[in-house]
Amino acid sequence: QSLGSMVMALEGIIRYTPDVLIDSMGYSFSVACFKWVLGCKTCSYVHYPTISTDMIGLVDNNVATYNNSTFIAKYPILRRLKLMYYKTFAVMYGFMGRRSDLVFTNSTWTNGHINHLWKIPQRTFIVYPPCDLRSFLSLKMSGKQQGYMVSVAQFRPEKDHALQVKSIKRVIEKLKQKHPGFPVNNLLLDIIGSARNENYENLLE
Repeated sequence: QSLGSMVMALEGIIRYTPDVLIDSMGYSFSVACFKWVLGCKTCSYVHYPTISTDMIGLVDNNVATYNNSTFIAKYPILRRLKLMYYKTFAVMYGFMGRRSDLVFTNSTWTNGHINHLWKIPQRTFIVYPPCDLRSFLSLKMSGKQQGYMVSVAQFRPEKDHALQVKSIKRVIEKLKQKHPGFPVNNLLLDIIGSARNENYENLLE
């Protein structure tokens, strides 16, 4: 993906000679191409880092999950090789990211990872995505509903929606044990989000 972004960047360089490049895909490798070849000013708006310390930690701790298959977690040599690859890629990702003259991130979570990997906090700022609240604020609120929870996130493996469902199940089991009269049937979890493609729709199902 990162090498492909460099090919895309070179195609752009052949077609145009910009004074400023703004990358909103988080591909630090393409930013570096524009910086080195054209010497233009560069800006990155990162929504989700290509690699994060969370991803490295999951492999390091041998957790079989969305970025670390059970097959790799099963064999120590494969896990070590993947960990070495991740750490090498993280260093390269950080080096390329530092070619940005200005960096924006869309959340505190992304900001923390980008600051850790790119190491330019003096040029990194959080800009939350704009959200039109006018229609929401015009709604008539009927009063607070007890035991009502809402989770809002895109349906993708790293969001681990299954863990949310398991957590609610455990809460209900504990309430039944410690507070037999608690109205557990009043507890409600709404999970709201979008699914980008067929794989994510299957995950949602």
